[in-house]
Amino acid sequence: MARAKPCPVSIETLLLAWMFKITGIGSPLITQTIKEFCENARKRLKKSKGYYPKENIRVLWWDVPIAFANLFPWLEKKFGAVTVADFIGRVYTPYVDTTSEETMVRDLSRVHLHVAMGRNTRGPSELVTQEMERLMEQYSPDCMVFTGHNGCKHGSALSRIKKHIIKSHNIPALFLSSDIFDTRTMNEPAIQRELTDFFYMHGFI
Repeated sequence: MARAKPCPVSIETLLLAWMFKITGIGSPLITQTIKEFCENARKRLKKSKGYYPKENIRVLWWDVPIAFANLFPWLEKKFGAVTVADFIGRVYTPYVDTTSEETMVRDLSRVHLHVAMGRNTRGPSELVTQEMERLMEQYSPDCMVFTGHNGCKHGSALSRIKKHIIKSHNIPALFLSSDIFDTRTMNEPAIQRELTDFFYMHGFI
């Protein structure tokens, strides 16, 4: 549903769903909460209503969210920039067959192969490039943001390939040099300045 225009669900809701799954898998209460998330999004989708009232910019956030700063509400309120997908909120969870212990262990292993970085870093560069192209087609982003975490050396190594793909799709992209936890690399005000300048430079604001 997050692929729809306007986006009927907040990326924060999807992040919460992922955290609930990690911390309380199997809980009936969490299952019910996730169902309510889904039903609320479906109601907005049927009315062609976005989660945020004024969706001006669709952002594809290529990486995990920055943990020391909650940037998504700021982006929405300041620019109407709605993040339609990131590395955590759209983690695909394969079906877990509960027939036996063997099938559960097998399928839970498959679940972990689909986590944020794991699904891209266990093979050739095509695991990254094919996912990028698919997301650009499915989510109709106006721009992309690459956060460039220090620990994600594989991401930095693929920068030139990523830029080539983005250019072929004519989608503006911002490459930050931030870190998920460490503010010494780039703190919150610096990230906000980079994002503001990027939107201004490309005529989004």
